[in-house]
Amino acid sequence: MLIPKDKYEKASGMDSFSRNLVTVSSPMLAAVILSTFGMGGIILIDLISFLFAVIVLIFFIPIKEERAVSVKKKEPFFAGFQEGIDFLKKHKILFYNRTMERKEPNC
Repeated sequence: MLIPKDKYEKASGMDSFSRNLVTVSSPMLAAVILSTFGMGGIILIDLISFLFAVIVLIFFIPIKEERAVSVKKKEPFFAGFQEGIDFLKKHKILFYNRTMERKEPNC
């Protein structure tokens, strides 16, 4: 459990506030960046952030290779699909969370 039950309301309020803050401030920040640097500047910022992420992933995040190769027999395509459905039936909260949650509008 990440949050104690007595802190659910506060956590929910903080989550809602942060989502709404991003929803309101993102267009304003985008307008300031666009008017200051232009579209070329935005693409340059995007490129720099991409290169930063790639450099961090290449040099600072170790990726462990799995040496042992397990031999699996070929399963029918729908066997994996059925396994996923069975998992969601056992963990109903995940099914509910993926299908019934409020979708955020794409701005």
